[in-house]
Amino acid sequence: MRDATGSLPVSELWTANLELPVCLLGVVLPKDFNRFRSFVVWRDTLSHVLLSTLAASVRDGWQQQQSDGCSTPTAQQLMARLKASLRRCDVRDADDFDEEEYRAASRATGEHASAIIQCVSAGWSFPWGLRVRLCEMLLRGVFDSLDEASYIDGADAYLQLLQTRLWPLLGVSPSMHNAGFAWVHFRQFVVTRHPGLVAKTKALLKRLALLARQSSRGSSAGGSSGGAGAAASNAAGGGSGPPADSTEDAAFTREVGAAVIDWIAERLSDYHARLSGVGGPEVLPSLVDVMAFAALSRGASQGEVADMVAAAVRSSVEKGERYAFITIFMTVYVLSRAVRLPAAAAGSKGG
Repeated sequence: MRDATGSLPVSELWTANLELPVCLLGVVLPKDFNRFRSFVVWRDTLSHVLLSTLAASVRDGWQQQQSDGCSTPTAQQLMARLKASLRRCDVRDADDFDEEEYRAASRATGEHASAIIQCVSAGWSFPWGLRVRLCEMLLRGVFDSLDEASYIDGADAYLQLLQTRLWPLLGVSPSMHNAGFAWVHFRQFVVTRHPGLVAKTKALLKRLALLARQSSRGSSAGGSSGGAGAAASNAAGGGSGPPADSTEDAAFTREVGAAVIDWIAERLSDYHARLSGVGGPEVLPSLVDVMAFAALSRGASQGEVADMVAAAVRSSVEKGERYAFITIFMTVYVLSRAVRLPAAAAGSKGG
């Protein structure tokens, strides 16, 4: 993409952040599209991303700037100015479009966005929540849209492209990738109930647990927190390497483990009523392993994992005994009714 002077608006070392929508709003024009309507849809999407992301940054990390005796705009004022400049860009009809006015409006949008960026802790970077959502959506692309239990052709090349080219730009760390990839596989199992995905999820969570243990050992030894083993196995292209892990990434790994544990434990603790819907006894050993590795990835000890599995099995046995008692009771009741009804009918005829 080139600007009005024919030069690229960003350098080759530039990474994807909120400067991207600001830059594109200023250099992309209706003449770059076949239809003006397509330009409107594209611009609306970009404006929405910019506005919603900055609104989240203001809400979560506003830092009022101090000035020497001069009043500084509030967050509400700066957001109002940004919205006003975006409304100037909002031209719906080709006959109403003026390139000079549009460029002036887009420049004003960039100035107001920059003023907001100076007052938020996230700066120009995409918020963590947006990055993890993009990571999940792109990782789901390894699965075929028609056969959701199968990989697409060229899945390995697609993953390599994500890890070497896109993740460094978006700021997706190895921990975020590993946790997201495990979660995507578990999600596909829940959606498809395909038993083959249980084994793949188990392998990914086992690896996640190993990396978590290595990270914990590195932290206790005074090393950097997280990412040493993950970075080695997810080395991104370029000299800068993969983005460093953050505290949010570690929390994401724990949240993935917790979600997997909750889903499996709910069914394992009521096996007779619930697990038949996810493959029956054949998948039980693998599901128990998945739950165990999910717990290990959250930092649980072997003893804690054993206690968790034992508690779920104990609950299932207790519920199974109640089901058996109820089944026997209902069987006896139905049989007794079946015996009494003919006798009652015979008595009424005799009367």
